[in-house]
Amino acid sequence: MPQRAKPMPGKRLKPLRKRKLYENRRWREKARRQLIAEPLCAECKRQGKTTLATDADHVEPHKGNLMAFWNGKLQSLCKKCHQEKTARGG
Repeated sequence: MPQRAKPMPGKRLKPLRKRKLYENRRWREKARRQLIAEPLCAECKRQGKTTLATDADHVEPHKGNLMAFWNGKLQSLCKKCHQEKTARGG
């Protein structure tokens, strides 16, 4: 049976506080650097399409965990792909 990844240790935030993280200057700068490093949507690229990315997305959902939020791997996604991933719970 495959092992599940262990959650990162760290403080968990309530949903309202989680939203505030995305308004943080540090996050905006981190997201900007991600989009500069990878300007194309990763999901569209997997589908053979070329689409400019607009959103920095956590590859693994951080679920309010501060360690995962700040240190988790990011990917660049277009708005449509990011909304679809978020709607799936990812």
